[in-house]
Amino acid sequence: MVKLADLFEKPITGEWGTEANNNEGFNVIRTTNFTNIGKLDLKKGIAKRELDFGVVERKKLRPGDIIIEKSGGSDNQLVGRVVYFDLDDDIYLCNNFTAILRPRKEYFPKFILYYMLYLYHRGKVSKFQNKTTGIINLKLNDYLDKVLVEVPKFEIQRRIAAVLDKAQELIDKRKQQIEKLDEFLQSVFLDMFGDPVKNPKGWEKKKLGYVSHIQGGLQVTTKRADNPIELPYLRVANVYRDLIDLKEIKTIKVTEGEAKRVALIKGDILIVEGHGNPIEIGRSAVWEGSIQICLHQNHLIRVRVDTDYAVPVFISYYINSAGGRQQMFKAGKTTSGLNTISSKNVKETLVLLPPLPLQKQFGAIVEKVKSLKAKYTDSLTEMENLFNSLMGRAFSGKLVPAR
Repeated sequence: MVKLADLFEKPITGEWGTEANNNEGFNVIRTTNFTNIGKLDLKKGIAKRELDFGVVERKKLRPGDIIIEKSGGSDNQLVGRVVYFDLDDDIYLCNNFTAILRPRKEYFPKFILYYMLYLYHRGKVSKFQNKTTGIINLKLNDYLDKVLVEVPKFEIQRRIAAVLDKAQELIDKRKQQIEKLDEFLQSVFLDMFGDPVKNPKGWEKKKLGYVSHIQGGLQVTTKRADNPIELPYLRVANVYRDLIDLKEIKTIKVTEGEAKRVALIKGDILIVEGHGNPIEIGRSAVWEGSIQICLHQNHLIRVRVDTDYAVPVFISYYINSAGGRQQMFKAGKTTSGLNTISSKNVKETLVLLPPLPLQKQFGAIVEKVKSLKAKYTDSLTEMENLFNSLMGRAFSGKLVPAR
């Protein structure tokens, strides 16, 4: 058994530097570029910062380095995530909320990355968390000095990493297939209905309030404790663009009248009324009746479409398109850091109304794609469970026998 610290050279602290002029500074990776699977996500943008050349020479990243998160986390996520650095197209550093762990030459970097991931997801970092001024910090030196690991010979490390790389590759491909399905639906929408901003096909426009009944939800407050009925409800964290996430459902105590007034029915559209990020206000999804009796909080606005005029799934896709987003963003107001729209704003949002049969045709395509997406998502879950099982076997000496 060896200490984690023995696997690495001396940790290198990250640097933030100063604001760069004209976006011409050095690339600095932040924790916003981290994922939970050990990979960097550069789609979220790389910061450009001014740094002393001497600092850059000492602290620039090398392919094979592991970047560890020292500060961040949340109530639902431990600090201490790790990602693998494999870029060689430019000079990169990491910020002061992170540190560089550079594996010693006798250890295979990708094996060490997977081992660190395994420890993180097993909660080994939980004993080394320290919360100050609202930020969770990792006591990095304690973590590296006090956690012991068993490391096989270099060739076994390489073979284990190769197996896990292959499993991760299959997971990545399945995720790409799911993303392609979303892109396909966006393409179908544009092909059938045209650019939602320019409206080249000249579809009729109506205010959303003209083709639907719109109302707000229930305020969540401790004053409800004595109400007689307890029911599940949806909140902002459950509603994404064309997706209802039911992983975490909370309950609320209500009166009988409230339960009847705010109960959702299949086909209701839920629109996000308030969010810290202005581009997220107005995002919407269609309720499919997954929970028999379910309500919604006041930060979600319910739209019940008159199906003589429109199909709910079409209206939701339009709201989430550029045509809907522009209107919601323009209508938004900011108060105390929260960006909001009102039920009145939603009622006055202009929507396109193509012929009803065409809307229904689009809805049928959406249902078929969603069915396929559900199968792919189930398959992805199985792959991820297999990957976790493989990691467990790998780091208990059962995956690749020593020869």
